[in-house]
Amino acid sequence: MPDNNTCTHAGGIVFRRNHDAVEYLLIGPSKERPGEWLFPKGHIEIGEDCRQAAVREVEEEAGVVAKVLDQLDISEVKLTNKTITVKYYLMEMTTWKSAQEKRRTGWFPYDEAIRLVTHEANRVLLLEAEKKRASMG
Repeated sequence: MPDNNTCTHAGGIVFRRNHDAVEYLLIGPSKERPGEWLFPKGHIEIGEDCRQAAVREVEEEAGVVAKVLDQLDISEVKLTNKTITVKYYLMEMTTWKSAQEKRRTGWFPYDEAIRLVTHEANRVLLLEAEKKRASMG
C-alpha cells in the first residue's frame, strides 16, 4: 500500500447491493456543475493513511459508511496550478447517515454509472472496480 507521500488525496468507488442489483455511488462536485458526476475523494489529513482518508471522505461527502474491499489504481488529476494524486479503493456501503457536505448524490447500475461519470480516467477506474467486485462473487 502506498504511503502518504505517494498520494495527496484518497477516494472511494462505492457500491451497494439493492436486492439482486449492484449500484455505484456518484456525487456532484463541490462547486455544482449540472451533469458532472464524480467519485467521493479528498485531502489526506495529518495522521491518516490513504485508506482512512478514503473512508472518511466517502462519509463526509456522501453520508455513506463503507468498508474497503480492495485497492484500485492511483489517478493523477491535473489542475490549473498543480497535480493531485488520488488513491482509490473499491468499497461496499455498510450504512447510510447524513452527509456533512451538501452534494448531489446518486446510486446507479454499472451501465448507467459508466455512461454518467464525467472524466475518462474515472471510467477506467469504474471498469477496474467492477471487474474486481464481480470477481469477488
